[in-house]
Amino acid sequence: MIPTFRFLLVTATAVSSIVSTSAQAPADSVSTDIQLQEVVVQAAKVIRRPDMDVYYPAASAVEQSTNAMTLLGNMLIPSLSVNTVMETIRTAGQDVQLRINGHEATIAQVKAILPQSVKRVEYIENPGLRYGDAVAVINFIVSNPDSGGAVMLSAMQALTQPWGNYNADLQLNFGKSQFTLGAYGKLSHKLDMYREYSERFTYADGSSLTRDEKPLGGYVSGDFITPSVGYSYIDPDKATVWIGAGFTRDMNNGTCYHGLMSLSDGSDDIALTDYSMSQSTTPWASAYFERKLPRKQTLVASASMSYVAGDNLHRYLERIPGQGMKLTDVSTDIRDHNQAYRAEINYIKQWNRSKFTAGASYSANRNRSTYRNLGNAVFHQTQDRIYIFGEYFQRVGRVNLTGGMGAQFIDIASHESGTSSHTWSWRPRFTASYRFCDAAHYRMYFQTWTTAPTLSQTNAVPQQIDGFQYRVGNPNLRPYANYRVSAYYNYSFPRIEGSLYARWGRSVDAVTPFMQWHGDKLVTSYDNGGAFTRWEITLSPQVVIVPGWLNVEGSLRFSHQKSNGRGYTHIYNGWSGDVTLMAMHWNWTLLFQYENRGGELWGETIEHGEKIGVVALQYQHGPFQFMAGMLMPFARYSYGSQLLSEYNSNKYTMRGKNIEKMPVLKISYNLQWGKQKRRATRLIDGDADVQTSKAAAR
Repeated sequence: MIPTFRFLLVTATAVSSIVSTSAQAPADSVSTDIQLQEVVVQAAKVIRRPDMDVYYPAASAVEQSTNAMTLLGNMLIPSLSVNTVMETIRTAGQDVQLRINGHEATIAQVKAILPQSVKRVEYIENPGLRYGDAVAVINFIVSNPDSGGAVMLSAMQALTQPWGNYNADLQLNFGKSQFTLGAYGKLSHKLDMYREYSERFTYADGSSLTRDEKPLGGYVSGDFITPSVGYSYIDPDKATVWIGAGFTRDMNNGTCYHGLMSLSDGSDDIALTDYSMSQSTTPWASAYFERKLPRKQTLVASASMSYVAGDNLHRYLERIPGQGMKLTDVSTDIRDHNQAYRAEINYIKQWNRSKFTAGASYSANRNRSTYRNLGNAVFHQTQDRIYIFGEYFQRVGRVNLTGGMGAQFIDIASHESGTSSHTWSWRPRFTASYRFCDAAHYRMYFQTWTTAPTLSQTNAVPQQIDGFQYRVGNPNLRPYANYRVSAYYNYSFPRIEGSLYARWGRSVDAVTPFMQWHGDKLVTSYDNGGAFTRWEITLSPQVVIVPGWLNVEGSLRFSHQKSNGRGYTHIYNGWSGDVTLMAMHWNWTLLFQYENRGGELWGETIEHGEKIGVVALQYQHGPFQFMAGMLMPFARYSYGSQLLSEYNSNKYTMRGKNIEKMPVLKISYNLQWGKQKRRATRLIDGDADVQTSKAAAR
């Protein structure tokens, strides 16, 4: 999904989440009641465990929430940035892994949980080896009654743009069984957007050409629907069985831009159209089994499969204004038929002050891409991964120690080119934490993980981007290693709490792009000659200005990033952060949120994250919730990137005037009867991650 569309796609649902009331977590980790006339605002209770912080949501926060995503934003967990406008949950500027009763979940699945069923939220800042390369984990633990059901309905619609967001979920409980049926849909059809773009090419002989693009309009589209069905059987003391199936239908997901390009060599202006669009259908099925064994032992297993059939199209057109002659007409049309399979098994043994976890997993991708623009040429690729690990946790007084080792084997084969790579990598991990008192907690982590090259990076089929730019993948690419060291200091005072942390990360032999002139063609390809280093420090405070009435939280982050590749070294220093201000009284909530995601350097590209703000007013009345809000009420929306290559330096900014000061309305309704049963407790995730192609574009 392209970054711009990601903003539009998530905004509809997210505004509803951030406008919910928050309950403050006090520093003394004890639940407190604050009497405000006729309203009692109960603060969240937090319990510090050796390997996680456990938050119990306050009743007032639950009452003002429509789903688990809303509730998480209300809880204002220090160092956790719940940006519900972007519909992301992040810490230290990186996405957090979401889980429901132990199994990995999506934002849509989290939004399908009734807030009343959330018993606690586990915040794991030092996830172990079984969580992969997760920076942090949020695990929603929900209730397990044996009767009743629920219907959850919500709809949000913009008043000035043709987009909306719609949810419908049904849950039925029968004894130890639960049936679920749900759908999440998004209408986002040809939203008005435009881009500001300029580029400078430097040729092999040292001459240069500058091209400046004046925007003439454009649009972004992204309609999709994701229905699913599930069944679970839970006997908490014996076994859990869960099966589910569904599909995602993406329709017209992409962008179209029109512009008038002027050239520094005095040539006539050129009218251009840059069009990228994709559509796909992705069915999936998954199963999970958990068995409790004597002496605090647990055995868990999961399996899943998914398949994608989709089209990815890019077309670039240049012509002289007022003339029918085309100067450039480039088209790339890829048809994917890709499959993914995954199976995993874990064994867990617990003692009073220690725990041992071991596991193994296997995943496979079978990719088949047909290039219609190249006479239906076919590209096949297979990827196989085996991962095994063991990890041991021990508590010694106020000190908690965790150590483990993982081993990963990755095999990548490109059939048409006859190339393949086989890589074994070791993944050690160590964690140490010390709690001086409830007001001070120190943690340090060391972890490693391996990243495999993407399908687009390894695809050797040449793809033309415009009149003289091409992209060619490298089938000989290898997976590369990543290392990270993190140090945390969590502080807690009567009205202020939060965290201060520093992080160092490095990627070795990373897959990075490089550019070269081949005659009059500028070709982008990839190799393993790159390296990336990142230093970062973040301050994340949370302040109770007026207890029960007014809260503010945010983060301020500085990062130093260095990227090395074939023939280049780039350095980027930048600031980023976010702030959330929430005022509450009775059943009303007024919220202001702003986020600047800063810049991320990789290879020769700096991606400038979205700058997005929202102001909203919400009213809760029984099972109904009403909201009126405005996106970007004070500032301009922007997302962009900058290419630093010596051969092609360009700057790209995406904007949308109709998104700025855009009013939205939302209504939600939750109908419940009996008791609400939790989703099946899955301690591991076995979902298969199917891959897709991406047509090369500017």
